[in-house]
Amino acid sequence: MSLNIYISQPEIEEMLVQFYNATGIRVGIHNPDMEIVVEHPIKSDKIEELSFCDVMRKLSPTSVYKCSNCDRKALEHVQATKKSYIYRCHMGFEEALIPILSHGELMCVMMIGQIRAEGNSDLSFERCISHIKDLDYDSCSPEIQELLQTSFDQMKCMPSQQFNGFAYLLEVCAQSIYDKRWIRCEEKTIIENFVEYVAQNVYNDISIADAARALKVSRSHLSRIIQMNKNTTFTNYLMDQRMEVAKKLLLTTTMSVKDISNALKFKEPTYFMRVFKQKTGYTCTVFKKLFST
Repeated sequence: MSLNIYISQPEIEEMLVQFYNATGIRVGIHNPDMEIVVEHPIKSDKIEELSFCDVMRKLSPTSVYKCSNCDRKALEHVQATKKSYIYRCHMGFEEALIPILSHGELMCVMMIGQIRAEGNSDLSFERCISHIKDLDYDSCSPEIQELLQTSFDQMKCMPSQQFNGFAYLLEVCAQSIYDKRWIRCEEKTIIENFVEYVAQNVYNDISIADAARALKVSRSHLSRIIQMNKNTTFTNYLMDQRMEVAKKLLLTTTMSVKDISNALKFKEPTYFMRVFKQKTGYTCTVFKKLFST
């Protein structure tokens, strides 16, 4: 039930290009599953042109796992706080995630990183290599050893305060992206997913909190979308759908009113019958007599 994300490609790409030209830091925009949407510069397919971290991931499954785990934890922090997060990865390099929000919900994140902080004596080449246990550096070919050393030496190095400043600059960019609608999620998709969710769970005891959690939106945002698109509330929409199911069960099965009431999660059959008459204008008995074929 993910959202469809639409990107105004030329404007976004120009923003990323200008950020890179000003800072020398590669920047990417990722969806809430941390899949890359757009980036600059685009990552090369040639190993000799990759960054140190990308080379390490090519050579070491442990690096892939640790990097993914680190990114996931950072994303969870941003999703919980809805604020930018500057942190050090498992290797000790500085990274940052900057959220792009819509109505308080996370659409995408901008990511920068793989920065060596000036004055961090722990970030030596030898220490980084020894940090990855499944990489036997001494067994690597001279070409790979040289590639690792060269890519490490070419990593961007700057004071932490400067990196923090660039992250703040991206916060301004993120706000501009939202204001200008350069990235947007189609709210029609949310309501379609909501309709599907209710249809699949009409026999379950569900609340708007359950629906919002399944659709990965807040309760207030979901309530607003239901009101805008269906001109009703979650409770009324769910009740209407249960009445539609109840009508079909009355006409097509031999289930008793009590059994239908229980199946549709009504606490009392009398309450179910009262709601049914209110919604249809008929009692269950009269409805079945009038419309049974």
